[in-house]
Order: sequence, then C-alpha cells, then structure tokens
Amino acid sequence: MKIIREITFEEMLKRFAVGETFSEFYHPPNDEHRKQTLRLLKSGEQNQEIEGINRALARRGFLVNSIPREAKWHLVNLPVTLDQFSALQTINDSGWVRHSGGTQKLIDAATNLRDAPGTDPRVDAIVAAFKQGNVEMQGITLIGQSEEGPFTVAEGTGRLVSVYLCCVDEQSSPMCQSEIEVVLGITPIRWKFSYRDRDAHR
Repeated sequence: MKIIREITFEEMLKRFAVGETFSEFYHPPNDEHRKQTLRLLKSGEQNQEIEGINRALARRGFLVNSIPREAKWHLVNLPVTLDQFSALQTINDSGWVRHSGGTQKLIDAATNLRDAPGTDPRVDAIVAAFKQGNVEMQGITLIGQSEEGPFTVAEGTGRLVSVYLCCVDEQSSPMCQSEIEVVLGITPIRWKFSYRDRDAHR
C-alpha cells in the first residue's frame, strides 16, 4: 500500500460523505436533493462542505463517532491483489459476519456471496453496477494499526467486494485497475466497531 499524502479528519469525512450519497444509508427526499448534497461536498467551500457532510452522514453518526480521534489519516493507493485483499476485514455486523462464515474476512464474504447469488441484493446491485462502470469509488475508508494491516473496512465494504469479484477473481469490469485510491486511518487503538454496540446505546 502506497501513501499518497496525509489528509485531515475533515477531508476523510468529506470523502466518506461523497461515497455515502450513493448508499442505502442516505435517504434524500428526491434525486435533486442528492445532487445538491454532492454539489455542497465538492464546492471547495468549508461551510458548504460541512453542510454536505452533515446531510450525507446523518444516519452514520454512531459509526463515525466510534473512530479513535488519535487516528492519522492518509490517502493511499490500495493494490488490487489477492495478498492485499486478504488483509481486509469487515466490521462486526451480523450481515457481514454471516456472509463471511464468521471469519469477517472480506474475501470470504465475497466468495460466499459469489457462490450464493441473491443472498444480499444490495451487494448484488453494487457488483452489477461495477461491472458496467457505474460505481462511485471515492470514500472507501480503511482503519488499521499500521501500514501493514490488517485493515477493517469502515466504509465501502460492498464496493470492495465488487472490486475483488470483478478484478481479482475475474476481469469483468471496465473499472478494473492495478490499484485504487482509498482513505486509510492509522491508529494505535484497535478499532472494534459493532452495530450491536450501536443498538445498545439507543
């Protein structure tokens, strides 16, 4: 994994929010609202970017707030290789734990979803869109304790499953490249986000 440059926590949030505007966790009243949120995020003006972040991440606050503030953020190039994807883990979410057969390894989840189409319609839709070259890749976010990994996927698990299935497992998308740009947070504190923790605080 090659570090491109260090970024701020705010830039991480902005990139996270751009990706989020296309996810099931963002529920705009209409498509124009979604487009306006993207314009705010890409405006280059701080107050507008903050407004866009708040709009896009309104339903993801518990996850974002769980990230250790000691994390140092970087923009990095992630090689699209079996070795690199073997270092990726999913969060402790019941769906991803089930998809991975309990290992929380992204490649296990991807393989099981490939072999059982229809198990997760949301991921099936992302894979289909990726094969057509129609997926926003900005905002994929990893967290680890070192540059060597392992890394937990904080945002973009479905998109990374698509990259693995379409570019490592087989070459079936015009979006396949030798590496992809992602955000990496390095923190001495091991991040252990779980949706069970979120539900316990409701």
